Amino acid sequence: MKNLYFCFLGLIFLAACTDSRQDKLLSGDLYEKIFIELAIIDQIEDALLGDHTRSELRQMVYEHYGVTAEEFNRTHNYFEKNIDEQLKRIESIHERLRDERSAIDESEREIREQNRRTPESLREQIFGRGDNAEEIADDTRAAGITEPAPTENVELPVTTEIEPPSEIYENVANLHFSADGAYAIQVRSEQNFSLTERIKEQWIEKGFEYTYLQEFEEPESGETWYRIRLGNVSTFREAEQIQQAILNQFDVEVWITNND
Repeated sequence: MKNLYFCFLGLIFLAACTDSRQDKLLSGDLYEKIFIELAIIDQIEDALLGDHTRSELRQMVYEHYGVTAEEFNRTHNYFEKNIDEQLKRIESIHERLRDERSAIDESEREIREQNRRTPESLREQIFGRGDNAEEIADDTRAAGITEPAPTENVELPVTTEIEPPSEIYENVANLHFSADGAYAIQVRSEQNFSLTERIKEQWIEKGFEYTYLQEFEEPESGETWYRIRLGNVSTFREAEQIQQAILNQFDVEVWITNND
């Protein structure tokens, strides 16, 4: 009789543990979001990971969604047991992954292009090759071209040499930014958290220390977007100056937004 009693207690305890584990399963929608984030991290090229390892990026995703790796893995294993349901879910995930992959490809192209830009290449693009006067004079003499002597009593126009701005390319990030202000500069908006986090790190590496993510939920669709913003700026005029400076330096269109 005692054996039956303890066996009954054991079954109750096992059922309670099973219910407890069921309670800790993630919702299907949250599971899909995290699944996509982790799949994107696996597809990112090593050269574009920045200062983070893949493990660190995965941990950042777990922390962002307020779950642990154990909870995600437990949910993943649970859904794997229901083959039909999981196949439907994977088909939906693959469709979303294709959309995310195209966004990542575009971001990677932009990052490569921006990484190839240097102060020297930008100066060359804006001011030309910048050959010095001595090289030009040598080419002129080699071609047998002589300059006419100035006519007496004729006032010649005075030309002033225009020097390139002193390292404007390195100082744009420091223009008028502060910890607070009425305006911000929005540089990107994506639905993938790990992608926007990586782009945010790229802007911080460029010197924009006041770079942050703002999470926004679309009221009608319920979709979540992550906005990458530089800020903040006190006046709209200062925001316009920064907007133009970023366009000149990085050839990137950015938007002025209210700091809401």
